[in-house]
Amino acid sequence: MFKIQPKASEIKQLNDFLTHGIPVSFLYDGAEYPLGFTEKDGTFYSDDKTLRCDLSVEKYDDAAAVEYLPRFTCVSGEKTGQIKNILVFDRVLPAENCPMLYFAGGTHARIDDFAFKSIKIDKKIELTSNGSGDVLPFFNLQTGKDGVIFGLGYTGWWHAVFEPTDKGVHVKIGLRETDFHLIKDESVRTIKTLVLFWNGELSRSFNLLRNFLVRHCIPVNNSGEPFPLICCSVWGGLKTENQLKLIDFIKKNDLKYDCYWMDAGWHGPDHDAEEFQDFLSEDWAYNQGDWSVNRVNHPDGLSPISKAAHDAGMRLLLWFGTYVCTDNIGWHKDHPEWSDEASRSAEPYTIGMNKTRKTVLHKLNFNDPEARRYIIDEICKTLKESGADCYREDTPPIYGGEDDPGRIGLNELKAVEYLYEYWDELHEKFPGLIIDNCGGGGTHIDLETLSRSYVFWRTDYNCNPESDPTGQQIGNYGISHFVPLVGGGGHCSQGDTYKFRSNLCGPMPFGIFAAGGFGPEQAHTEVPADLDIAWYKQMLDQFNDVKRYLSGSFYPLTGCSDKADEVISYRFDRPDLASGIILTFFRPECKAESIDIAPALPNGEYVFYDYDTRESFEYTTDNKELLTVDSRGPRTARLLKYTKK
Repeated sequence: MFKIQPKASEIKQLNDFLTHGIPVSFLYDGAEYPLGFTEKDGTFYSDDKTLRCDLSVEKYDDAAAVEYLPRFTCVSGEKTGQIKNILVFDRVLPAENCPMLYFAGGTHARIDDFAFKSIKIDKKIELTSNGSGDVLPFFNLQTGKDGVIFGLGYTGWWHAVFEPTDKGVHVKIGLRETDFHLIKDESVRTIKTLVLFWNGELSRSFNLLRNFLVRHCIPVNNSGEPFPLICCSVWGGLKTENQLKLIDFIKKNDLKYDCYWMDAGWHGPDHDAEEFQDFLSEDWAYNQGDWSVNRVNHPDGLSPISKAAHDAGMRLLLWFGTYVCTDNIGWHKDHPEWSDEASRSAEPYTIGMNKTRKTVLHKLNFNDPEARRYIIDEICKTLKESGADCYREDTPPIYGGEDDPGRIGLNELKAVEYLYEYWDELHEKFPGLIIDNCGGGGTHIDLETLSRSYVFWRTDYNCNPESDPTGQQIGNYGISHFVPLVGGGGHCSQGDTYKFRSNLCGPMPFGIFAAGGFGPEQAHTEVPADLDIAWYKQMLDQFNDVKRYLSGSFYPLTGCSDKADEVISYRFDRPDLASGIILTFFRPECKAESIDIAPALPNGEYVFYDYDTRESFEYTTDNKELLTVDSRGPRTARLLKYTKK
């Protein structure tokens, strides 16, 4: 993997920043830290001798960046004083006139999920999110000709404030609400924080972050390369006999899938389950929390399916909604006390579009040690028996129980830390396991989860087989400024090259038929008789050819909105390979026959390959000519690969 070298000026920015200390702040019994604290070897002790504050710091000279993680521990006595208003960053950063803030939205199952946003900081800007549900926890603050990028590692509620002052921008980033004490021997971590410095071109700043995440965060293979997977996605309730027929079809036709994705529906009490996801009945949702295999649809368990998938050269991915349970089944049947207090007294309600069947969904209290151990053991047992290679975590925000008086915010901190420990235990028990990080879409995208997982499906906007690929393009454009290889998901209909290429961003599902729909008339349980195998092979070949570029640098070549008559274009570049790709989308109502773009390539001569015509042409940057991309009609996606001569 290539490395973007930091400038000497950026290293100086980092060192100047560190000379003033890590900008953590909090109140301890009303006094502002570090008042009332004494430092010893980089660790801070309260003068009342009960609290230790550790700042685990890692400096990256190869990226002009620093990561740090504050942790609090009660080291003596029965309890500490009150720890309040924890901020992991609290400092005024010098800025010229009109500083700018760049970030991406979160996921709400809308067409604009993860859209790119920019705001002039001429007044106080506040951002709040639970994980990445409302806002992606990565921000780029442009203070003039330079700037600072922040990244957060916390799958819970965080809050960020950017306020203009006469000296610059006062940045305050921290937990949403904290006011707690710790008891004897108790310890809790806060937010892992990345601070990365840049100056010069804005586009380069985003790529500094992307390159940092690839080299220091995102899982890689033995060659040091990330490994986005392309998956044949099916519904978990599809009966074993039909699963085996589909896998046999994939093998016989030499379809180069990396993974066989079994989504929800395979689990629960033994019953005749739906073989595809009918959004009108939501059968699967009423069987969450019982992670035993439904033996009616899968009489011999899931091992015959994993064996067949492995024999066909694929991993097996298995879906779990780990922390939720339907009323009176699974763990809730035997241990209702493990659930959240609010759900215990809730009136039964319907789920999704099912307006007739009522139940209550309970969140597991992940701070209950018995509940946590039960879930971990149960999931590990199922993974081992099924032979699964990928664990799909599709879960709502983590719940840690109601806070006790004087302990506000502590339960969430602990539950988030236990989540990371749980994933670490999975990796330890199942070497090579891939975790697919979901949660009703990409609600858990942060520094900590990115280091342990991939995102195969970032938005439930794509649950509908008829979802507009514009949503994929908007999300790719927005999130790719900050984080590489976040898969968009989305069903691809046979022959729909436009939709397939709209998904090119990271790992992706690419089913032979849609796993869900509205009503039995849309149900699919076997390979269509008229399947265009050649087209599927072509798309799989394209993915495997271009996936190496998706972890490279990202460059927007046009603007981006949700308008149906526009053209959007962007490129992914690997300077170490002296090549990359350009994706250009002419949306359904676009009347333009072509678009002229400035590809912003380094000077030189290039050979371009057109994946549609399978022809090559030459292009020279020295003459500063624009590159013309033909539309070939509305609703078309052009894919070009370039290589420097």
